[in-house]
Amino acid sequence: MILPWWIAFFLITPKGSLPAHFPPPSCNETLEAVPDTTLCHPGGTVQLDAVFSGNVNDIIDVLWEPSDGLSDPAILDPTATVSQTTTYTLAITLPSGNNLITNGNFSAGNSGFTSSYYFGNPGLSPGGYSVQTNPQTSNGAWSPCTDHTSGSGLMMLVDGATSPGVKFWCQTLSVLPNTNYVFELYVASLYPVSTAIVEVEFNGTALGTADATSTSCEWVKFSAIWNSGGASTLTICLEDLNIEGFGNDFAVDDISLLEVCEYTDSVTIEVLPEIV
Repeated sequence: MILPWWIAFFLITPKGSLPAHFPPPSCNETLEAVPDTTLCHPGGTVQLDAVFSGNVNDIIDVLWEPSDGLSDPAILDPTATVSQTTTYTLAITLPSGNNLITNGNFSAGNSGFTSSYYFGNPGLSPGGYSVQTNPQTSNGAWSPCTDHTSGSGLMMLVDGATSPGVKFWCQTLSVLPNTNYVFELYVASLYPVSTAIVEVEFNGTALGTADATSTSCEWVKFSAIWNSGGASTLTICLEDLNIEGFGNDFAVDDISLLEVCEYTDSVTIEVLPEIV
């Protein structure tokens, strides 16, 4: 049925909702842009109110293209002022809910990873680590910090080594080739002197550093995007670049590696010729 030109009509045409590669079970949300819309004259406005089935607070990036006529191309619901028929494509990225790191929150204790530090329980000296709920179990001078996960759980406690190149945490896992991942961890000082500089290495290449602050028990988040390229295996290692023997005491918690889920959808705004 052909509708009169003065009636704006809507047609839902969801498409492109899946990532470019076949996703794991956790990348199963849906994205739907506003239904296709017809405007009666050039220069009209329409709200591009996209609907995402997942948690919008987890979204890393939002991008509408082209950006012409949009109030803000980096939000889910911009206003579009359209003078000619235009197709807008929305792309969003966010981490999946599937953490590939084993025992990243240390709830399983001293397991799931390797270390070139010695395991001390309870006492520690430089080059040692432990997994505890209260840092003062390992050193009475340390602050009684709580873990980042729940405030009452386990965390990794580290007394920084005085020799360079010593890895205090490593783990090897399988990854998908040519896939983006987001890596995160949290670090906090246990003693406010000579704070730790935690370097993150992926397959022997530095990804960045997480610098603990001089405020004890202040959890600092490190986050970075990594593309696997042709790799199918990944070895992640953490090293403290600070080799001072006094101070340099810290905790690490909530280590995660999540695949980046990618979703796209598009909407066409048809603009009818102006009638004089």
